[in-house]
Amino acid sequence: MPNIILPMSSGRTSPKELDLAIDAFNHRNRRFGVKVRKQKTHETRILAAAVGLPLLLAIILFLPPVATAILFAAACAIGAYEMLWRTGILKRPADKRILCYTVLMAVATVLWSWAMQSGRLTGEKAWLAALAGLFVFFVALFCELLAAHTALSFTSLFAAVFSGGSIR
Repeated sequence: MPNIILPMSSGRTSPKELDLAIDAFNHRNRRFGVKVRKQKTHETRILAAAVGLPLLLAIILFLPPVATAILFAAACAIGAYEMLWRTGILKRPADKRILCYTVLMAVATVLWSWAMQSGRLTGEKAWLAALAGLFVFFVALFCELLAAHTALSFTSLFAAVFSGGSIR
């Protein structure tokens, strides 16, 4: 399969060029022995957007603010999962616990933000809750680092901290 170079002058690529680039990427990965999962086609992306966008707008516009917070918390949880597990930063079966801690931290960050903005947590209580959550998160990650001995890299651990606290 020929190498595909996408035109960068216009800043836009057509759906056909995007599908060709995905096929070329998968071909390269197969050649080097990387397990390739089926990529989404352009039609699948359009269908997901056609269903998801009206649902997203309905949640944001018609439901109470807590529903929007829950929606964004779920989006942050998915983002943390995609960043750590799907990219292969965390690979070992034991790393699933770190992934769970990180997803919970991403959700908690959004919910703390919502609670402070809605007035449910104010002043010192808000900061105390945030610091307690961060402390528990760091202690859990430190315990995982100690339990893994040398099998867990510091880079993977720092990626988990980044995903849990700053995905949103």
